[in-house]
Amino acid sequence: MTNDHFKQLISLSEDLKSIYAEIEDYRQAWDQYLKALIKKTFRIIQKNIDLNLKIIEISEIRNLETIRLTFGYLNSGLFVEKKKHNQSLPPMVLVKKGGYLSYSQTANGKISVFIHYPYIEDIYGAPDNILEIGLLSPGDITKNLIFIHAEQFLDEIVKWEKEEKKLIGFHTGRVRAGT
Repeated sequence: MTNDHFKQLISLSEDLKSIYAEIEDYRQAWDQYLKALIKKTFRIIQKNIDLNLKIIEISEIRNLETIRLTFGYLNSGLFVEKKKHNQSLPPMVLVKKGGYLSYSQTANGKISVFIHYPYIEDIYGAPDNILEIGLLSPGDITKNLIFIHAEQFLDEIVKWEKEEKKLIGFHTGRVRAGT
């Protein structure tokens, strides 16, 4: 091993130590203040906007936690009517999974901020249709930025609700929509 290789190894090991320390700092920031800031700001939005928004915290895996401002599950207003032996069965309500604004910890401690669009189960939209807002360091997230993201979230949901939803070729059975 040459001296240059050894210097490079030492430099890379110092970079790695710095990265590990930064990850730990990000995780501490989430626990010490950021999680509470996001929930508190979401509660302000929830209380002042008459949209029946819910706050969901997902924390099964420590350091990969998520906080969402969501519409939850909604009645889509669409029903599947079926018959069995020429008898009408009660209509089946198609569920609309409302969109949400998400702040999620990543493995490196940064926060992934994204909007998940609504979708109507088995009919319209995709369960993985998201708009990435950004991957942010915890120190970059402020109450004001959360409000900006919430405004962007509602704007995107308004656009989604207004767009024409073409349901060509759907069939009942296991309801599917063609495009």
